[in-house]
Order: sequence, then C-alpha cells, then structure tokens
Amino acid sequence: MKQAVLASDRLLCKELIRLRNLERACFVSRQRYAFYDYLAAVYNLHRRLRRRKAAKKAACRIAALYNLSLRKDVHPMRAIIDASSDADRKTRSRWMRALRYAWQERHTWEDFRGFLRDHGGVAGCARDFAAVQPGPPRGFVAFGGVGRRPRVPLYVDKKLLLPMMSATNNAAA
Repeated sequence: MKQAVLASDRLLCKELIRLRNLERACFVSRQRYAFYDYLAAVYNLHRRLRRRKAAKKAACRIAALYNLSLRKDVHPMRAIIDASSDADRKTRSRWMRALRYAWQERHTWEDFRGFLRDHGGVAGCARDFAAVQPGPPRGFVAFGGVGRRPRVPLYVDKKLLLPMMSATNNAAA
C-alpha cells in the first residue's frame, strides 16, 4: 500500500512539474492567450483524476506534498492551480472560477479554447460562473466574532442592533 502511495505521489509531482513548466513557457512566450494551454492542461488533469475517482484524494495529497494551507472542502482544480502556478491570488481565483464554469458546462462544448472565446475569455467565464453560484444576499453585512455572525441589512437603525451586539459579545466572552 505504501509503495502505491509513493508511486502515485511521484506521478502527481511529475504532472505538477509539467504544469509548472508549461505555465512558465506560456508566460515567457508573451502571447496574449498562451496561458489557455496551461488552463487546458489543468482542466485535463482534473478530468483524468475525476475519471479515476481520485480527485479529492489527489487534492489532499497535493496540499500535503506542497505544504499548501487549503480548506478541507477545496476544489481539486484549486489545489492543482495553487501547486503549479506562480500567478497572483486574484488571477488564480479568476482562473479557478473560469475552469469550474467550463467543468459545469462540459457537456455543451468540445473545444476548450473555443468555449473560452465564446464566453468572453477567462474573465467572461469567471463572471458567468459567479452569476450562477449562490452567494450572500446583496445589501447585507455580517458582524460579530468568528463564530456566529448574523446577517443584517446594510442600512439599519443602530437601536435595533444593540440586543444582537450584546448577545454576540456575551457569546465571545
């Protein structure tokens, strides 16, 4: 069993090194859409892992091998991108949303580059994904400690908040 884990770790590291080299080559080329090759490779690795039903386990292994501090419920593509990319956090987040949108719509397209182009590029796919994902209600804010944070309307009378604020402060103490 341990040898199988080591072999899979070696293969996983090999794939991530290949992705890292591909990302660097894409950015060295200075072509505008060269990074689409990197994103397609990330998508294909995720697809292969999902096909073998090993994506979640691979995300945990990647986090352990590369000392990444990822949440337990992190998407496997996020772990792949974080381990293989030197891009800033905002760019990686946009790539992640675009790839998740491509995964969500995978039955409607055949060409990855064409899909991105048809949906307004990476930014357009990320925007479309954010539009279909549920998020916190607009016009509401959260306050309080780390634990329970009630959501209240952005504009509210302070007198209405006093009982809630005191309950939050008592719970934190």
